[in-house]
Amino acid sequence: MTNSVHLQGIGKVTAKPAGELKIGDKTVWNYGFIETIVAIELKGKSVYVTITDNRNEKFTRRFLQTRLVGITSR
Repeated sequence: MTNSVHLQGIGKVTAKPAGELKIGDKTVWNYGFIETIVAIELKGKSVYVTITDNRNEKFTRRFLQTRLVGITSR
């Protein structure tokens, strides 16, 4: 995998730059925690992503547009 990240408890997963994330994408984090993207806002070199987790809580993460973020199709 050329665009991949290594996550704890999972191993290598497919990834894409934060600047290419879309609403509805599911991101995956260490130990298999999955979040769904519900809003995206670009500001300069940063991407502000509003997500919901498995408890339906909403919060915002900030990434540089070049940061690789693990994604899943689950």
